[in-house]
Amino acid sequence: MQLIIYDKDKARLSQCVEAVKIGARRFGVSPEVTPVDDPLEMARQGLNCMLPAIDLGGMIWSLNNGQAFTSDQIEDLLARFI
Repeated sequence: MQLIIYDKDKARLSQCVEAVKIGARRFGVSPEVTPVDDPLEMARQGLNCMLPAIDLGGMIWSLNNGQAFTSDQIEDLLARFI
């Protein structure tokens, strides 16, 4: 399983990556996590108004516009898609 995390804010992106690792570990999976902070890539994807965002299997998920994801939110996301 691969998760791509998009965000322009490097500190928040790092928090999201850590939350994904913790939430996935508690859920019992170990995804490949790819952080993306390239503004042009996010603009091409149309993500600038919904950051941070997670791509899971080609589906974009964004819950807290402007806030880092929590590990509990990651667990909820994984429960829906796995």
